[in-house]
Amino acid sequence: MISQGRGDGTIDVRPLEVGRNPFKRGDIIITSGTGGLYPPLIPIARVIRLDDDGAVALPLADPSNISFAVVEPPYEPAAQAETP
Repeated sequence: MISQGRGDGTIDVRPLEVGRNPFKRGDIIITSGTGGLYPPLIPIARVIRLDDDGAVALPLADPSNISFAVVEPPYEPAAQAETP
């Protein structure tokens, strides 16, 4: 899956497989852990509607409505496995 912000507070979500739309309204989008930035299984958004080649999702967190944030180091599974 590939996602990007739409500039209106929602997220465009596109499947990696062209011609197949696996999303359903209400699905929760989670991180995969690949890419070395976010750990796996963190819920980030909920699908609110489908479109022709993917879906539109609403983030679960709204930075304008929080008073603090927790910053985590980048997810590096190889480095974590080496730590004694």
